[in-house]
Amino acid sequence: MAASDENASHRLLAGRYRLVRRLGQRGRSSTVHEAIDTMQDRTVAVKLLDANAIATPDLHDRFRQAAEQLVTINHPNIVAVYDYGVEAIDGVPTPFLVMELLTGGSLRAILDRGRTLSPSQALLIGLDLCRGLDHAHRRGLVHGDVKPSNMLFGEDRRLKLADFSLSRLVGQALGHRANNLDLTSARYASPEQAQDQRLDGRSDVYSVALALAEAVTGQVPFAGDTTVATLANRVDRLFPVSADLGALAAVLERAGRANPAERSSAADLGRGLMGVAQQMPRPAPLALVVEGTSLFDAPPGQETTTELTRFADPTGQLRREERDPSGAIPRDPTAPVLRDHTGAIIRDSEGLLPRDPTGAPPRDPSGATRRDSTGGTRRDPSGALTRPRDTTGATSRPRVVALDEHGVAKDAAPSVGRRPIITWMLLAVGVIVAGALALVAYRKLNVPEYEVPVLAGMEEGQANNEIAPFEWVVTVRGQRSDAQPQGNILSTDPPAGTKLKKGAPFLMVVSEGPTLSALPDVNGETFEAAEQLLAGAGLTAIRVEDRFSEDVPPGVVMLWTVAAQPELGAGSEVVKGTAVDIIVSKGPRPRDIPDLTDVVFADAKLLLETQGVVVSSIGEDFSDVIVAGKIISQSVAAGGQVERGATVEVMVSKGPDLVALPSLSGLGFDAAKAAIEASGFTLGTYTGNYFTGTVTGIIVDGTAVLDAQPVRRASVVDLVFVT
Repeated sequence: MAASDENASHRLLAGRYRLVRRLGQRGRSSTVHEAIDTMQDRTVAVKLLDANAIATPDLHDRFRQAAEQLVTINHPNIVAVYDYGVEAIDGVPTPFLVMELLTGGSLRAILDRGRTLSPSQALLIGLDLCRGLDHAHRRGLVHGDVKPSNMLFGEDRRLKLADFSLSRLVGQALGHRANNLDLTSARYASPEQAQDQRLDGRSDVYSVALALAEAVTGQVPFAGDTTVATLANRVDRLFPVSADLGALAAVLERAGRANPAERSSAADLGRGLMGVAQQMPRPAPLALVVEGTSLFDAPPGQETTTELTRFADPTGQLRREERDPSGAIPRDPTAPVLRDHTGAIIRDSEGLLPRDPTGAPPRDPSGATRRDSTGGTRRDPSGALTRPRDTTGATSRPRVVALDEHGVAKDAAPSVGRRPIITWMLLAVGVIVAGALALVAYRKLNVPEYEVPVLAGMEEGQANNEIAPFEWVVTVRGQRSDAQPQGNILSTDPPAGTKLKKGAPFLMVVSEGPTLSALPDVNGETFEAAEQLLAGAGLTAIRVEDRFSEDVPPGVVMLWTVAAQPELGAGSEVVKGTAVDIIVSKGPRPRDIPDLTDVVFADAKLLLETQGVVVSSIGEDFSDVIVAGKIISQSVAAGGQVERGATVEVMVSKGPDLVALPSLSGLGFDAAKAAIEASGFTLGTYTGNYFTGTVTGIIVDGTAVLDAQPVRRASVVDLVFVT
């Protein structure tokens, strides 16, 4: 059993890992604790496993081997395992693993809030899962328990897969079979797992398909009320495709096929997701449900959100978020607003100063009047316009007077002609113009200036928050760079340290990711030469297969492709670091040599020459079995192999070795015997009166023959004598 929290809390494991508190719910066969690595002075996660996992020497060795393999796995989408060991807790040897601590919550926590993801958000999660699983599967490691609770988010906003092989290890130790799985794991088990068959990486892919379908639709396909019902529901069943999945439907259908031979691999699923990514809208920020203290913390009663919107796009054609003229990212209307101790609005949760509905900039918390981008005044905290008042307190207002028949006010002073009136009017206009010019000059001279901060290296959102109070008119321009990650600021115009007036234009150059490299054509190159060409372009060559070719010499590249985008060809631009899969020629396929015995030489020659093999006769020989013109023997045995262009030597039959019999009819015994032996034959049996009689019959190999008839050389000749 797993160690209790009371006995484990504050315990020091292996002399260096001090347990602080338990994280999450207690599992059936393990618990996870936050701990301090006193030697490295860092916070880690420690998983205490069920003691039965090492109950026998064999199980102990299997735990050690699995843990050693996990320690060697290093991938940004797999939870890192730093250390492992066995510690006695209450006298019970308890195995443990030390892992990196992730505080961004899990996909399970998001779904448990009753939320679903858009297909675009699910696609991003699926890509991270495929990257991690493909890395593990290539090394022979199968997860065996892929589910949303094992899909964790770190403070770097990246999804990582946890608990590789642990559930299978403990399950085997406890004698668990499919029907004994807990219902949570059974909901994501593959059909072959439900039937207790041997698992490979395609079982994990099936689990990913179920988890992504649940993330979008809110329902786990094939889920039943019990473990047995849940597992039985998916055997030999088609994966349900919902319209809610959008462009993901076809990709997940292949990943969720019941027959593993027809199912996608992790790499296939990743390529499928990338293939439909350009058809889908940019995903909205994903709300993470955070457990414990992390950089995502929000005020009490509010939820933490972060943006999981960038995925590795080799084309770099992802759309950027829209901006208002000030350069600020549009604020989520549901985002909370923060106030200072006076109640004045300071910043919203994204750090942006909110604007008054009338368009006026926010007031300073001190109550001082702020100016807009044109220098115009707004209202003070009392609401009164900041217009100068008469020091007497009187307010100027129009007078109501009566006019005479000439249109002159009856109480007006008598005028002397019209020139003074025009003069006064011109003077008044001049005063107004001069005042306006003075006001414009005053405003220009008194527009506040701010020093441009150092923004290079900041994330774009953080940089926008940094300059938001300055109310500059921000323009964003993308540029590829190897110096900064995608989304970070490369430079500004004007540069840092420059004084810039409020409302002035301001340019931020944002990294769109690494610079692109043109794919070189490496067909016809040796693998070593191709590797050097690709390395010179900042790309990686992976020799995935050697294949026979009738046209390409051995050791030469016959085919290459970018696995993530197989449609790309020579000259296409890709991100540096992209892997290029290379297939190298093994030369022509060896030729199988058939049995040529008893085959006419001309026919054998034609048959093998069509396969590029030369047939050569090394001579003829007698054969009592093979008729003349057919092959007696061959230099390469039937079933053997030769290279294309090789020569197979054969011996051709001349037929049996025949010699003509001498004339024996009418000869006496002595004369007949002498003639037979002189011709190389052997006298066999003789019947009749051979003392005085003559030869009347000749028999060879049981057959009567005639004088001078050809028979096999050195045959035995039987004679019949008659008086």
